[in-house]
Amino acid sequence: MGFWYPNHISINAESTAIYISDVYGSVVEFNLENETSKIISSDQIGTGESIHELSYIAYSSEDDLIFVEDYNHTESDDEPINMELLAIDRETGNRTLLLSAIQQEWEDMLLTPAVDQAKNVLYISMPNRGVAVFDVETKQYLMVSQ
Repeated sequence: MGFWYPNHISINAESTAIYISDVYGSVVEFNLENETSKIISSDQIGTGESIHELSYIAYSSEDDLIFVEDYNHTESDDEPINMELLAIDRETGNRTLLLSAIQQEWEDMLLTPAVDQAKNVLYISMPNRGVAVFDVETKQYLMVSQ
């Protein structure tokens, strides 16, 4: 399979597979039962949004979706940071942009996903250090903590 550079991981509800965000733009599935791995999404696998630098990752067992924070930056330190939240279909590798945020001068930039597997609820950290419940179908969020 070659080398990959893991950044963050998420595990499925059955504890049979982990999903790894690769810094250089791919999502890897590692099967814990037979110790095999495969790239399930990258700019060469799946369709949709381009991948830049992946970070935090969360897997939704019920939807079979992987949510990942994508750090889209430029080479210039003068440019604001753009963070994106992507949904990746585990079977096809197809990517959908759910949310994009551009850093304001005073903000810490995060769009960290977390999935409550029991309730199938997606939570995300927000750039203003708040926490929101995110609805994937409507691409809207509700702040629950700030």
